[in-house]
Amino acid sequence: MPEFVLHVPEIDEVGKDYSFSLAPDWIEAHLKDAVLRADPAFGPGSLQVHVQENAAGEYLVTGSLRAHFLTECGRCLADAKVPVDVQFGTLFTRGASSSRKAPAKPDRYEASDEDDDEDEQREEFSGNDIVLDDLVREYIVLEVPMQPLCSETCPGIAVPAHLRAPEESFS
Repeated sequence: MPEFVLHVPEIDEVGKDYSFSLAPDWIEAHLKDAVLRADPAFGPGSLQVHVQENAAGEYLVTGSLRAHFLTECGRCLADAKVPVDVQFGTLFTRGASSSRKAPAKPDRYEASDEDDDEDEQREEFSGNDIVLDDLVREYIVLEVPMQPLCSETCPGIAVPAHLRAPEESFS
């Protein structure tokens, strides 16, 4: 069930503010495959959102996301703390109705000067709600380092003496 939902009928040109909590159960459900879990030392994270409708009937969603996570250290597999503090902005447009046929996609994508970078930051929604759960998950995952460390000086997992190469091989 979606947790972060914006109700479109309540939004106008002035906009509306929303405040959500990133509860540990949401984190467990949506970030398990990213090997992230809530850091119990900090409590739930927060998601602050402002959304407003523009003249074209699109909805600009801006906000900030703050949370603290734990994951495995890339060297020793102990807990590594990962703070996330990100600002974001995304434009939501109402998806094409099912009666309209989508244009055929080319077999091979060819870049052209006509490509619009703004299209990359657009999301579609349908109905009367904009659901942010997948977008929030994406921003969190993108903020986590590829090799998180428990500390900059982490030596990694100790190799037992009987598995180490002889010292003379390093001379």
